[in-house]
Amino acid sequence: MPFGTISWLEPQGWNSETPDGLSYGYRNLASQCLQAAKRLESPHDFNVPEYILLFHSIELGLKGFLVKSGVTPTALRKRPYGHNLVNLYRGAIKRGMIINCDAADAASMLSLMNNWQVEIRYNFFATCDLPKHAQLIYLADAILAASR
Repeated sequence: MPFGTISWLEPQGWNSETPDGLSYGYRNLASQCLQAAKRLESPHDFNVPEYILLFHSIELGLKGFLVKSGVTPTALRKRPYGHNLVNLYRGAIKRGMIINCDAADAASMLSLMNNWQVEIRYNFFATCDLPKHAQLIYLADAILAASR
């Protein structure tokens, strides 16, 4: 069986040992997830793979901002951060993130997403209330723009 090799090549001048370099890594993967979600965009209200990619893109975008502002990757893996989108967002706002999106709407969407981001991957019979794909794409774009 043939295998392929995946390599995370560092762009020239990018150093994964610096906060800017680490932030680039988070943001780069966040951008790739967002682009994949946009390609999957469906007229259906509940396209699970698209939601998974959007949730991950938003999480990585927030982590990219936090790393750039001095939070270590080790700290991001622990409480209060981890996969908690609300705490990641609060931490980013406290450290100066300004997003081009209504803050109350962003907080509300992240709260809904936070409750479902793991559940959506494993509970195949779940019923949940989530923002529309277009709203999450807008939020993900705003977070990525603010994390640069």
